[in-house]
Amino acid sequence: MNIARFVKNRNAREDEPSLEWRFRKPGEDGRIKVSWKKLSTLEQLRECVENGLTSATDIAVEMEISKATACRLAAKAIKEGWLKKDGREYALIT
Repeated sequence: MNIARFVKNRNAREDEPSLEWRFRKPGEDGRIKVSWKKLSTLEQLRECVENGLTSATDIAVEMEISKATACRLAAKAIKEGWLKKDGREYALIT
């Protein structure tokens, strides 16, 4: 999985959308299949934690958001039941 973030997004209704790209092996026709979907901010947070970012500061830097926004997103994820906080560190609930 690859994630793309556009930092210059002219004429769009939304600032800097993040997209998840998937590239699949060639099918019978020999063509590589490419699909994408827009990631929500909670999906981006989950991706950060899955990739080893565990502090609000590191997550905020990666997502290019404020630390306070990262904390609010984490609180929402905790409420949804898939994230936990241990001191100042976040971790996925498995």
